[in-house]
Amino acid sequence: MKKLSYFLLAFVTLSLTSCFDIFETITLKEDGSGVYEQKLDMGKAFKLVEKMGSGSAAGSKKKKEYKDSSFSYAAFVDTAKALSPEEKAVFRKGSATISY
Repeated sequence: MKKLSYFLLAFVTLSLTSCFDIFETITLKEDGSGVYEQKLDMGKAFKLVEKMGSGSAAGSKKKKEYKDSSFSYAAFVDTAKALSPEEKAVFRKGSATISY
């Protein structure tokens, strides 16, 4: 049973390799401020899941649905106990957008 568990773990790890791409951009201004942007492209993973699902039969014309979510860190900063006051000031201005 233990060998089977290790095999399944290795199989899942290897089969999910390169299913998403991460792009990071850091823009620094002369005054010391800047913008950190991280994009996670999971398009390959979604295509893989679509192929595994029942809607992937040949000739299936399922309309692709796009979703977009955004939120601000300001609502969560005051409850974070591990952040210093300087870090909280940075996160108050931060936001995240998730699109797929």
